[in-house]
This record gives sequence, C-alpha cells and structure tokens, in this order.
Amino acid sequence: MSSCPLKNSALEMNAAEPFAFYRLPGAAQAHCITPQSQGDKSFVFHDFLGQTPYEFSYEKAAAVDFQADWQLPEPRRHFKGLEAPLDEGAYRAVLRALITQQKKRRFKKVVFSRYAFQAQKINPFRAFQKLCTTYPHAMVYLWYHPDTGYWLGATPELLVAWAQGVLTTVALAGTQVHTQAPTWNQKERMEQQLVTDYISVRLRAFSKNVQLGQTHTVRAGHLCHLKTQLSARIAKDKIEAVTQRLHPTPAVCGLPLREAKAFILEHENYERRFYTGFLGLKTPDTTQLYVNLRCAEIYANGIRYFAGSGITSESQVAAECSETESKFHILKRILKQPHPYS
Repeated sequence: MSSCPLKNSALEMNAAEPFAFYRLPGAAQAHCITPQSQGDKSFVFHDFLGQTPYEFSYEKAAAVDFQADWQLPEPRRHFKGLEAPLDEGAYRAVLRALITQQKKRRFKKVVFSRYAFQAQKINPFRAFQKLCTTYPHAMVYLWYHPDTGYWLGATPELLVAWAQGVLTTVALAGTQVHTQAPTWNQKERMEQQLVTDYISVRLRAFSKNVQLGQTHTVRAGHLCHLKTQLSARIAKDKIEAVTQRLHPTPAVCGLPLREAKAFILEHENYERRFYTGFLGLKTPDTTQLYVNLRCAEIYANGIRYFAGSGITSESQVAAECSETESKFHILKRILKQPHPYS
C-alpha cells in the first residue's frame, strides 16, 4: 500500500529513521518517502556550505492522503539561542557598511540574511499541508532526520532540472510585494542580470548551446521576483559537476563568490545550515533540485524563520530590511495558528 510504515491503521513514522514529504510545483499530489536499501531513486538535502549533505535512497513514493491519520514524531530538539540574531540596529549597521564597501567596488552583490525565532508549537504534517494549499507553484517539503530535526519550506527557485539530455535552471532575483502591475527599478534589474550572467558563464563551461529565455515576473505567495530560465544540453554524467559549479549562485550568496561567502560567514552571526542549500529528487532518468528558500527549522519550543536580501551598491537600508520582514511574513502568516498533535 505504501512505502511508509503502517501501524494500527495509522501511517506512523519512526523517529529513528529519516523521511521526507514533498509536493512538486504544479502537482496535485503530495508524496512521502522513507529510505529503502534497494531503491534506485534518492532524496537530497544539502546544506549551504556543503559540509553536512544528506541523501537517502528509495524505491517508491507513497501518495499522501491528507485525511489519513499520519503519526509523525514530535520535534525533540530545543532552540537554545546559542546563536544570537542581529538586532535591528546591528543589522542596519552591517548593511550600511556593506553598501559603502560595494560603492568602493569590493563586492558586486552580497546576499545578507538573518533569522527570527518565534515560540510556537505546530504540527509539522499539518503545516506541510497548509503550505501545499497556499503555494501550488512552489516545491513544498517537510524533511526529518534524527540528526537535523524538522525543516519545512515552500521554495520558488529551481536549481537544476535534467531530463532527456537537457538541463534547465533559473536566475531568480529581485523581490517586491506582489501587485497587479509590478515595476522593477535599476537595482533589482541589475541584481537579476548578475545572477543570469553568472549562471550562463558556468553553463557554457559544460555546453556550447546555452539558451536564455525572456526575463519575466513570477509570483511567490504575496511576493514576486524577476525570473530568467536557462537551458543547455548536458550529459547525464555531468549533472553532479554542474550542480556543484552552480551552487551557491549569486541569488543566495553573492559576487565575487569567495569574498561574498567570507563576508557572510564573518558578519551574519549565525550558521545558515540548510537555509540556501538545496533539496530534491534524483531518479535514473531525471533530476529535480530546488534552492532551499522560504524555509523554517521546527523545534520543540518554536520555529526559526530565515530570510535574506541581495545587497548591491544601489541598495537602500530601509528597503532591504523591509524585504526580509516580508519574507519572514510568508511563513509566519501561514503557520501562526498552533495545531495540537494528534
């Protein structure tokens, strides 16, 4: 009936084993997977720095019935506040210093992030269900591993899709609150072009035939972004190399890459872990990996939300602070109502 364990007429997940729920963009059906030694497919959960990537094999994915009695382990890890988030004043001070350095041409772009913790108890499965309903065009997931605890997200950004010899990726940058007729300023268009150029150059190292689509506006909940699709003919045995060459893109790190990453590690004052990493599915015939944005880490005593914005020489401190607040709001608004455990 299902690749997920059954017990007492309920679908009960084992706290000692990893599992993942996912719903692909545009799909009507969500699925659940657990490790299976004979499986020829795999689920990938990769951190930002590539220091602790996770991947497990599976053979079949079970269709998720949201009316069924899914019994998931309660979150056991407690957030202890060992990493103190930058307060509003400190965050603004770093942004001002960063913009000054960019005007001196040290950086073209740095994606600077922060987190917000909210004391709140939720049912992870019902939270996953709400995200599936709210974001039909996102990759929605709920990840659990005994080593990492729960992570939940609804990401709008594709990192790599591969099928029949063609690899597709997107440049996604620029953020504003969705309106019926959004307009984009010079800073936002420049930010988008930096990401597009970066990805294009790296794809050309693997393929002579790189195609760029038209840049257009896409909606992600109550926000919207600029998006450009890129595609290239890539051999299957090069997918891993292309993925590693693309990650992290300027959309989540910055340019120049090494200097931007060093600035992030020195000044963000916390460890991103899986935020701005990537996740997704690999099968013998396809690959679908997504950048881990719009995500949260679920603890027994609350939820940690993550958000960042692309800082360039054209950035305005107030606007960048407002952007991160808007991104926090996406998940906070959906998950603000607590749900009792079954």
